[in-house]
Amino acid sequence: AQRRVRLLREDLDGAAITVYLRGGKYRLDEPLTFTDQDSGIADKPITWKAYGNEIPLIAGDIDLTKQWQTVADNVWKMDVSDLPVGRIWQLFRNGARINQSRFPRYSYLERLRVASVNTARTEIVFDLTSNGKQLALPPLDGDVWYQGLIEWSSPMVQVASKLSDGRNGITLRNRAQYPLAQSLLVENPNLSHWNDLNTGSTAYLYNVPLATSPDADTWRYVASLKEIHYRTIPTVSPNLSKFSV
Repeated sequence: AQRRVRLLREDLDGAAITVYLRGGKYRLDEPLTFTDQDSGIADKPITWKAYGNEIPLIAGDIDLTKQWQTVADNVWKMDVSDLPVGRIWQLFRNGARINQSRFPRYSYLERLRVASVNTARTEIVFDLTSNGKQLALPPLDGDVWYQGLIEWSSPMVQVASKLSDGRNGITLRNRAQYPLAQSLLVENPNLSHWNDLNTGSTAYLYNVPLATSPDADTWRYVASLKEIHYRTIPTVSPNLSKFSV
């Protein structure tokens, strides 16, 4: 449709054009980008709109059509080895994004604190005392990811292993760097010292084994098996819902 509109724009010498989208889901393999070629002018616009009262949905997710298989109480799995994607980063149920398994669990009262970081920013030692409790690092199987909570959009770094010297910490596969968004610095100049890891900053581990992440309605991607593991809300079968990635 976009290519057709661009040709019409030239053939009709700038006439107004309206594109009606019928209801349904349109899945994209790459972003839909509009440029000057897609633009009209004030009195001869190019308009894209829904047809009547129909609801078109433009999305980049892929529907999961297989049945979930039981693994344990409230834990299910699905083989996704046939999907035309690499690693899966997000899972949606009925259109809503589901939290990925996390350590510590999803609670404002539990969090990791950075105790120290080596010069190369590849080894992080944690203070595992949280809300009066002593936490224990979960098993790390090669597909656990670290996020330093400098801001919610901070990138994740893959964890290589636990520290082998007995300290409560991890080794990262790549250097951890968290440049703060310039817009945040403009609004909050006092945050300029947050542009890297600091002692006392908050951190989380994501995609941890579900056995160590007790929260219901959380999931994990097991890269070695190309499976999604999902902990449901108790007594609710995931096969009653629609999932996509």
